[in-house]
This record gives sequence, structure tokens and C-alpha cells, in this order.
Amino acid sequence: MGEKLFSVANGALAACFTAFAVLQFNDPDPMYWVLFYALGAMACLLFHLKRLPPSAAGAYAILCGVLAALWIILGVLGQPLPGHVPGMAFEEEKEVSGFVIVGAWMAVLYVRAKRAGMK
Repeated sequence: MGEKLFSVANGALAACFTAFAVLQFNDPDPMYWVLFYALGAMACLLFHLKRLPPSAAGAYAILCGVLAALWIILGVLGQPLPGHVPGMAFEEEKEVSGFVIVGAWMAVLYVRAKRAGMK
């Protein structure tokens, strides 16, 4: 992917993560999710400023992957998930999707930041 196209994609995802953070304020457990998406947006901004430590992006990607796996395992086992609110349709699926989307982009930022020699 060309640098210009990558920069546009990174900016678009930063905007999406920011919007997702704002939308979480009407969630029953908003602060965890606001922080989760805000950290993703912050990583995008730091990458743009060439100040993202690859280790931070890599650690966040791993955390997202672990949380997605945990949510999936608990869902398969029929266990209540952290923050579960009865009656909210597809809440667990949306949470896992958020983990996957943010985690995948953090993995991309990790590779790009490492390649660019950011510290």
C-alpha cells in the first residue's frame, strides 16, 4: 500500500475509533469502551506524528487478540461476559468485532512503526 493511501486509511480509522469512543457514552459500561477506542485513535495519531513506539502498538494488538479470544471462548461456553447487559442484542458480537478491528489495525501499525524505526 502506498504511503499516501496508508496515511488516508490511518486517518479514516483514527476518525472511526474516535466516533466509536464517543458513541460508547450511551453504553451501560461506557468508560472501558471509551478508553479502548480512544487508545486506538491515539495510536493512529501517534503513528501519524511518527511517535508511536512499536512495542505499544504490538502490546495493544496482542491485548485485543486475547480479549477477543476470551470473549469468544466465554460465549461458546455460555458464560456471562464482563459487562453483559441482559436484553442487548448482539452486544457480545459487537464487542468481539471491536477487539478484532482495533487489534488488526494495531498489528498493522506495529509493523509499519517498526519498519519506520519509530521508538
